[in-house]
Amino acid sequence: MIYIFEDIDKFNDRHYTCALKRLSAQRLEYIGKFRQLNSRRFSVLSYLLLSYGLKLEYNIDGPQDFTYSDKGKPYLKNCSDIFFCMSHCKNGVCCAVSDREIGIDIESIRKAYPAIIRRTCSDEERASVESSSMPDREFIRLWTMKEAYLKLTGVGIGTDMRRITKNIPECEHMLCLERESYILSCTQNLSVNVLRIEQLLNFVL
Repeated sequence: MIYIFEDIDKFNDRHYTCALKRLSAQRLEYIGKFRQLNSRRFSVLSYLLLSYGLKLEYNIDGPQDFTYSDKGKPYLKNCSDIFFCMSHCKNGVCCAVSDREIGIDIESIRKAYPAIIRRTCSDEERASVESSSMPDREFIRLWTMKEAYLKLTGVGIGTDMRRITKNIPECEHMLCLERESYILSCTQNLSVNVLRIEQLLNFVL
């Protein structure tokens, strides 16, 4: 299942403080390293969506610690058969929970600059972006697909993104969800659950 939270502006300081009680000591330490409050807020929301998914799908409750691969990919420390991936942008936060390795990415629609397109897109993709009636959206769609693949494999952002195309087996059956302000791509075509602020608060408070 893919969990999405869009009501970013409705998640206020009081909600944030209450949500901290649901985090493990490990996660609190991790969040404390962020200097920007918004970065902390997004990290907390990502963790809440993961917690919500674990409770709903596996009846797992309470704070969860992470362990990390040698490439920095997070896993649940005490649930090795459950996989997850989290992402956020200014317009939304998401978390995918699955019984197999998964990757997800969400990005706000923004200007696609030619230099970035050349650095990250194959010739075929670049032609697709340049010929599109909405080039910014087309680029973000491709970008999220590539990022989701990177998160699935854990290979890291240093990879030549021009080589990550829809022809790669892991990218052939991606879910692409387009909203007015953002685009989300996931390496598995899972069901989507968009949580409203009331649902999240009922879980947190």
